[in-house]
Amino acid sequence: MADRERRTTWLAERGTTPVGMVNLLEYRRMPRPSRAPARWGYVGNAYVRMGDRGKGVGTRLLNALVAEARGRGYERLVVNPSAESVPLWSRAGFAGGNGLLALDLTTEPG
Repeated sequence: MADRERRTTWLAERGTTPVGMVNLLEYRRMPRPSRAPARWGYVGNAYVRMGDRGKGVGTRLLNALVAEARGRGYERLVVNPSAESVPLWSRAGFAGGNGLLALDLTTEPG
């Protein structure tokens, strides 16, 4: 499967001006006798223009991405956030360490 077939990109616009984006890259775990195949997503290229930060643009992009990942049946999402964006990811339920944060999608949101 080509990379472009596994990647989905969301673009936020104000009028016709792009103000933010995020993309999702699908990974598939190969099945083994003791483990079923699984899919998960890596979140990348998350960006909101400086003048549009703090206005909910990042939250709306992230909510759309998480909803799509849940709909696809992904087990989790993983992101390697900038220090500045950690609060956004944490509010959305991402947690972890060593620079990576993950969101478990096997439980219902709440």
